[in-house]
Amino acid sequence: MLSILRYYAQADRTQKIILLWGVNRQEELICQSELHAMQRNMEHFTFLPVVNDPGFSGEKGYITRDTLERTLREQNADIPKQHYFFCGPAPMWAGVRKSLKTMGVRGRMIHAERFSL
Repeated sequence: MLSILRYYAQADRTQKIILLWGVNRQEELICQSELHAMQRNMEHFTFLPVVNDPGFSGEKGYITRDTLERTLREQNADIPKQHYFFCGPAPMWAGVRKSLKTMGVRGRMIHAERFSL
């Protein structure tokens, strides 16, 4: 995903991008300074880390349908017409995909990469 973001940071800084990044611990959020710089330099880039740690000061828990809907609506996203790219372990991948489909997003608009540790 970082390579896609880096491409847009160089080639098309006006592209609307909303990055929801879910991790268990804040230490797992890599490249934060680079992502914050993208947010400053790209007109329509939003970076929202979601951390499953009660001590985290930002968005807590997991990326759920509620998290997706709220964030997308706050960013005035045209939900069914956006492309969605995500990467993560199978349970997260399945949950996000199911949420997007119940929100009216067609399968061809969902692009995912699964991994497991």
